[in-house]
Amino acid sequence: MLLGDSITQGDKERNTYRRPLWQKLEEADFTTVDFVGSQTENSDGPNPNPDFDLDHEGHSGFRTDEILLQLDDWVESAQPDVVLIHLGTNDILQVQSAESTVDELGQVIDTLRDENPNVTIFLAQIIPTINNNDELLALNEQIPVLAEEKDLEDSPIIVVDQFSGFSLADDTYDSIHPNSDGEDKIAEQWFAGLSELFTESDLEESELEETPDSDESLLSDAEIQQGDIVYRFFNPNSGVHLYTANTSEYNFLLDESTDFTFEAESYISVDPLSGGEEVSRFRNTDTGAYLYTIDRTEKDFITNNLDNYVLEGSQFNAFDTEEAGTIPIYRFYEPTIGTHFFTENIDEKMFVEDNLSYDFEGIAYYAYSL
Repeated sequence: MLLGDSITQGDKERNTYRRPLWQKLEEADFTTVDFVGSQTENSDGPNPNPDFDLDHEGHSGFRTDEILLQLDDWVESAQPDVVLIHLGTNDILQVQSAESTVDELGQVIDTLRDENPNVTIFLAQIIPTINNNDELLALNEQIPVLAEEKDLEDSPIIVVDQFSGFSLADDTYDSIHPNSDGEDKIAEQWFAGLSELFTESDLEESELEETPDSDESLLSDAEIQQGDIVYRFFNPNSGVHLYTANTSEYNFLLDESTDFTFEAESYISVDPLSGGEEVSRFRNTDTGAYLYTIDRTEKDFITNNLDNYVLEGSQFNAFDTEEAGTIPIYRFYEPTIGTHFFTENIDEKMFVEDNLSYDFEGIAYYAYSL
């Protein structure tokens, strides 16, 4: 099910991303895919090139709360196993807050699971739009947090970054809706996520058929793949460092209107499909400093007991023990002001130990060196 607004439905002159997505799935021989939904036409007439599966759940002009009013009926009828959600544009354009939109997206997820507890959900960080972009950026920052909070083993939520690399000037025809180039970009991002899902399913079936010995099913060092680059930013006004592997946040922080300056590419995370553990990020609301932890017990303790720490979600994956090709990420704490500091650089570690009032707390986690 492709669930959204006019960006999903389109008008009679636009294919929308649905057509190139279908074509990519066909070319990849994912022939069992069946688009479902209560709609077959675009907002004001038929699709100009109706040579693909036309079923969808795009509703032009709808905010997320308006989608919610009818979603249970649509889902009961269509019975989707996988749902691709691109919602929030009309909410932002109609000056609804990011916070309330995220809350409604959470209700969308709940409604989907009421009908199918095993539904797989792809949740988009939405494309740029012409107005109220501060709120749009805030929405896109909160979507990964929502996904982590709602993620279940039997009903996973995969965040798809539709924002990064999407240009209002080049990829839309009206600074809101995608042109053919924009449609292709959206389709490519959806396809990348779906390809991983279908490939994983095929591998799981193959593994079940082969019933390998337990030793053979373990990943070797050579099979552990590197993930995304982790970037380091610094706020000279507050003295706070921030690490991110999220391309949407990376591009946002590069904007001159932020207080953060780019410092360096620091290290490489672990591909979450290959191994490692989630690294969670907390923001200290008293100091503005960030705390990163791979320790699930520490994460739960902070969440349940320290009100001045706000969980901002899983940032990337890393190892909790040393693996081949990895380096330690060192963790410090300044007890007077209550801030943490992290570094992968051994020279910087030694400087902090010798010259600053930070206590060395040990190795936070391990990641790949650049």
